[in-house]
Amino acid sequence: MQKEVIAAVLRDDFGVEAVFAPSRVVCLEREIPADVLGPVTARPAALGAHLRDPVREDSSWLLAGDLPARRVDRFTRQLPGLSHGEGVWWSQPSGDRPVSGPAPTRERPDGNPLNRQEYPRHLAQRTG
Repeated sequence: MQKEVIAAVLRDDFGVEAVFAPSRVVCLEREIPADVLGPVTARPAALGAHLRDPVREDSSWLLAGDLPARRVDRFTRQLPGLSHGEGVWWSQPSGDRPVSGPAPTRERPDGNPLNRQEYPRHLAQRTG
């Protein structure tokens, strides 16, 4: 959603056409011990993963699904704690899907170069 807003502002206010690449998702698979299936399944789901049904393999479970690429690093860091160090993780890019939910926002820490009244004031107030 944010990409569309930025593209619209650039087009409408500045006459610049912008094309943004779609958001990426990562295909994930991991093998985990049977006794930690619940917590390990809940965590990627909370991070926006779409998981397929787990498959039982001897004394462990194989989970597969899609996880937004921006969340892979966070989950990779959490997996050892969730699986008592026994989780095995591998992933690969698996295509694109639309971003869901509201667009992230944050207050701008500096002047907005797209605002023709605000930005010159910001530049004039800078010291340096």
